[in-house]
Amino acid sequence: MPAFTVSGVLAVPMGANFCFNGRLSIAFTQADYRCYLGCADIGWRITHSLSLRADYESIRPVSHGVGLIRAESRYQALSVSLQADFRAPGRLERN
Repeated sequence: MPAFTVSGVLAVPMGANFCFNGRLSIAFTQADYRCYLGCADIGWRITHSLSLRADYESIRPVSHGVGLIRAESRYQALSVSLQADFRAPGRLERN
């Protein structure tokens, strides 16, 4: 099922090794509903080749329906990831 999404993104550096990213989106589909997505993540560059990132997502309202029965749900997700850069140390980009 095709969908069309519009998003706005905000990226804010927070010192030398931290960054904050925020995103707000709205999705339109051929189904009889639309949903809104809010996402925020914070990243910490531990070394030049290792970063830790935490992401939080909230999707709402998602409508589900069968016949005349309708329900709205809210989904939330929190994920934590460790990112490694395997490029040679001399080739790392510095921000």
